[in-house]
Amino acid sequence: MHAALLMLHSWLRWIAVALACVVIVQSFRAASQKRAHGAMDARAGLFFMISMDVQFLLGLLLYFVFSPMTRIPMRLAMHHRVLRFWAVEHVSLMVLAVVFAHVARVRARRASNDTVRHRRTGTWVLVSLIAMLAAMPWPFLAYGRPLLRTP
Repeated sequence: MHAALLMLHSWLRWIAVALACVVIVQSFRAASQKRAHGAMDARAGLFFMISMDVQFLLGLLLYFVFSPMTRIPMRLAMHHRVLRFWAVEHVSLMVLAVVFAHVARVRARRASNDTVRHRRTGTWVLVSLIAMLAAMPWPFLAYGRPLLRTP
Protein backbone atom coordinates (compact mmCIF):
# COMPACT_ATOMS: atom_id res chain seq x y z
CA MET A 1 0.00 0.00 0.00
CA HIS A 2 2.85 2.37 0.88
CA ALA A 3 4.49 1.92 -2.54
CA ALA A 4 1.22 2.45 -4.41
CA LEU A 5 0.40 5.62 -2.48
CA LEU A 6 3.93 6.94 -3.00
CA MET A 7 3.66 6.33 -6.73
CA LEU A 8 0.28 8.04 -6.90
CA HIS A 9 1.58 10.96 -4.83
CA SER A 10 4.62 11.22 -7.12
CA TRP A 11 2.59 11.28 -10.34
CA LEU A 12 -0.12 13.57 -9.05
CA ARG A 13 2.45 16.22 -8.11
CA TRP A 14 3.21 16.74 -11.79
CA ILE A 15 -0.48 17.14 -12.54
CA ALA A 16 -0.67 19.79 -9.80
CA VAL A 17 2.44 21.54 -11.17
CA ALA A 18 1.07 21.46 -14.73
CA LEU A 19 -2.30 22.81 -13.60
CA ALA A 20 -0.57 25.56 -11.62
CA CYS A 21 1.38 26.57 -14.72
CA VAL A 22 -1.80 26.59 -16.82
CA VAL A 23 -3.62 28.75 -14.25
CA ILE A 24 -0.71 31.18 -13.93
CA VAL A 25 -0.26 31.68 -17.68
CA GLN A 26 -4.01 31.85 -18.27
CA SER A 27 -4.53 34.35 -15.43
CA PHE A 28 -1.75 36.76 -16.32
CA ARG A 29 -2.60 36.61 -20.03
CA ALA A 30 -6.27 37.32 -19.26
CA ALA A 31 -5.31 40.18 -16.92
CA SER A 32 -3.09 41.78 -19.56
CA GLN A 33 -5.84 41.46 -22.18
CA LYS A 34 -8.45 42.70 -19.70
CA ARG A 35 -10.55 39.68 -20.56
CA ALA A 36 -13.62 38.72 -18.54
CA HIS A 37 -13.28 35.93 -16.00
CA GLY A 38 -15.04 33.01 -17.63
CA ALA A 39 -16.01 29.43 -16.91
CA MET A 40 -12.68 28.07 -18.22
CA ASP A 41 -10.76 30.32 -15.84
CA ALA A 42 -12.87 29.19 -12.90
CA ARG A 43 -12.57 25.53 -13.91
CA ALA A 44 -8.79 25.65 -14.26
CA GLY A 45 -8.46 27.20 -10.81
CA LEU A 46 -10.87 24.67 -9.33
CA PHE A 47 -9.02 21.71 -10.87
CA PHE A 48 -5.73 23.06 -9.53
CA MET A 49 -7.20 23.40 -6.05
CA ILE A 50 -8.72 19.90 -6.21
CA SER A 51 -5.38 18.42 -7.30
CA MET A 52 -3.73 20.14 -4.35
CA ASP A 53 -6.37 18.83 -1.94
CA VAL A 54 -6.00 15.26 -3.22
CA GLN A 55 -2.22 15.57 -2.93
CA PHE A 56 -2.66 16.84 0.61
CA LEU A 57 -4.87 13.90 1.57
CA LEU A 58 -2.44 11.41 0.06
CA GLY A 59 0.40 13.15 1.86
CA LEU A 60 -1.45 12.99 5.18
CA LEU A 61 -2.05 9.27 4.67
CA LEU A 62 1.61 8.74 3.91
CA TYR A 63 2.74 10.92 6.80
CA PHE A 64 0.50 9.60 9.55
CA VAL A 65 -0.22 6.02 8.50
CA PHE A 66 2.22 4.48 6.03
CA SER A 67 5.59 6.23 6.09
CA PRO A 68 8.37 4.72 8.22
CA MET A 69 10.26 8.04 8.06
CA THR A 70 7.77 9.86 10.26
CA ARG A 71 7.83 7.28 13.05
CA ILE A 72 11.24 8.49 14.17
CA PRO A 73 11.07 10.77 17.22
CA MET A 74 11.13 14.45 16.25
CA ARG A 75 14.07 15.26 18.53
CA LEU A 76 16.21 12.76 16.58
CA ALA A 77 14.90 13.81 13.18
CA MET A 78 15.85 17.45 13.76
CA HIS A 79 19.53 16.51 13.86
CA HIS A 80 19.49 14.56 10.62
CA ARG A 81 19.14 16.46 7.34
CA VAL A 82 17.12 13.84 5.44
CA LEU A 83 14.78 13.00 8.30
CA ARG A 84 14.23 16.69 9.08
CA PHE A 85 13.22 17.30 5.47
CA TRP A 86 10.56 14.59 5.58
CA ALA A 87 9.39 15.22 9.14
CA VAL A 88 9.22 19.02 9.03
CA GLU A 89 10.25 20.88 5.87
CA HIS A 90 8.33 18.93 3.22
CA VAL A 91 5.15 18.85 5.26
CA SER A 92 5.29 22.51 6.31
CA LEU A 93 5.92 23.86 2.82
CA MET A 94 3.29 21.65 1.25
CA VAL A 95 0.69 22.70 3.82
CA LEU A 96 1.55 26.30 2.93
CA ALA A 97 1.21 25.49 -0.79
CA VAL A 98 -2.29 24.09 -0.18
CA VAL A 99 -3.22 27.13 1.92
CA PHE A 100 -1.99 29.45 -0.85
CA ALA A 101 -4.05 27.52 -3.41
CA HIS A 102 -7.16 28.10 -1.31
CA VAL A 103 -6.24 31.73 -0.71
CA ALA A 104 -6.01 32.18 -4.48
CA ARG A 105 -9.56 31.00 -4.91
CA VAL A 106 -10.99 33.05 -2.03
CA ARG A 107 -9.13 36.24 -2.94
CA ALA A 108 -10.22 35.90 -6.57
CA ARG A 109 -13.86 35.49 -5.61
CA ARG A 110 -13.73 38.68 -3.56
CA ALA A 111 -12.11 40.74 -6.33
CA SER A 112 -13.87 43.91 -7.44
CA ASN A 113 -13.37 43.29 -11.19
CA ASP A 114 -12.14 40.64 -13.60
CA THR A 115 -8.65 42.07 -14.09
CA VAL A 116 -8.02 42.07 -10.35
CA ARG A 117 -9.50 38.56 -10.14
CA HIS A 118 -7.07 37.27 -12.79
CA ARG A 119 -4.12 39.04 -11.19
CA ARG A 120 -4.90 37.69 -7.72
CA THR A 121 -5.40 34.18 -9.01
CA GLY A 122 -2.14 34.23 -10.94
CA THR A 123 -0.15 35.72 -8.07
CA TRP A 124 -1.39 33.36 -5.35
CA VAL A 125 -1.12 30.27 -7.56
CA LEU A 126 2.45 31.34 -8.40
CA VAL A 127 3.22 31.59 -4.67
CA SER A 128 1.69 28.13 -4.20
CA LEU A 129 3.79 26.75 -7.06
CA ILE A 130 6.98 28.22 -5.58
CA ALA A 131 6.20 26.58 -2.23
CA MET A 132 5.55 23.26 -4.00
CA LEU A 133 8.76 23.40 -5.99
CA ALA A 134 10.76 24.30 -2.87
CA ALA A 135 9.32 21.33 -1.00
CA MET A 136 9.83 18.71 -3.69
CA PRO A 137 12.49 16.06 -3.10
CA TRP A 138 14.51 16.78 -6.26
CA PRO A 139 16.82 13.90 -7.30
CA PHE A 140 20.01 15.99 -6.95
CA LEU A 141 19.37 16.70 -3.23
CA ALA A 142 20.51 14.52 -0.32
CA TYR A 143 16.90 13.53 0.36
CA GLY A 144 16.03 13.31 -3.33
CA ARG A 145 13.59 10.92 -4.92
CA PRO A 146 13.01 9.97 -8.57
CA LEU A 147 11.06 12.47 -10.65
CA LEU A 148 8.51 9.76 -11.49
CA ARG A 149 8.07 6.61 -9.44
CA THR A 150 7.26 3.54 -11.44
CA PRO A 151 5.66 0.28 -10.30
